[in-house]
Amino acid sequence: MLLAATMCAGAFVSAPSLAHERVSAASVVSPVVIARPVAAIGTGRATPPRPAPSTGVDLVGVSVGSGPLVVLDAPAAVTLTRTSRDSFVASVHVRVVDARGSNTGWKFSLSVGDDATTTIARVRSVVADAPTVVGISAVAVAPVRSDGPTTLVRAAAGSGSGAYDVTINVEQRATDTDGRMQRRVPVRFAIT
Repeated sequence: MLLAATMCAGAFVSAPSLAHERVSAASVVSPVVIARPVAAIGTGRATPPRPAPSTGVDLVGVSVGSGPLVVLDAPAAVTLTRTSRDSFVASVHVRVVDARGSNTGWKFSLSVGDDATTTIARVRSVVADAPTVVGISAVAVAPVRSDGPTTLVRAAAGSGSGAYDVTINVEQRATDTDGRMQRRVPVRFAIT
């Protein structure tokens, strides 16, 4: 079960599966649901239980320092599977982790190494393991090219700390009629 947060004006809607529409060079800004798992809200204890005086147990405090801003589980290539005569699609799951503790924000982007066909990225979901989802936004549909990265998810300044599981559909329209059921496409995920 997910707890959804409204990230932009308007109601959220499901992004359609591979539909035959034209996507302009300008990205379609979201109605993508940015959510937190309900189980992560209000769980845990604010303070550890105190042991009985006679147990001889000592409580130890631990300090955790800051870490990096990284993208985990990002493939170097994706295998797209044919869904119709001229359409291919692959679902990709990656994890963006901002452990810097600076809340300076970030941009998560994608570029492809194949200019021979039209490539579209659809952000299907963003699930946050973070204190808040305020300041996180995503595009619903964006054209992706090899000449530069396309920003898919963004954390504004003052937000972004935590981990974000992002599910993206990478879709291509191909006019080849060789009957191949799959295409392998190089991709590059980046975080800045």
